[in-house]
Amino acid sequence: MDNQQQLFDLRGQIINELTPLMESVTVEPQQKFAILLLASRNNGSSDSFRAAYEAANKIEDNNTKLDALVELLEEIEFQLRPREESTAKNVPPSNPDNQP
Repeated sequence: MDNQQQLFDLRGQIINELTPLMESVTVEPQQKFAILLLASRNNGSSDSFRAAYEAANKIEDNNTKLDALVELLEEIEFQLRPREESTAKNVPPSNPDNQP
């Protein structure tokens, strides 16, 4: 196993430990959001994004909450973009004139 694969494996182990650990410790909502967003970016799991969303909603300062929600939305848009583009590539072009 090469070094890069070992790092990918280690990253996966860390991400798998983060979310359950976050539920068992007390951290400020803003810090919890940042950690869960990082995990979401790395695993793309809708459950991770949902957990980050819930953490963002617990942030009391409205400006900070707004920033967190915008950042989360941008990340979700980024995660969806490749899927939309690959789906579009598989759709045949429309042929309104029914020409071969």
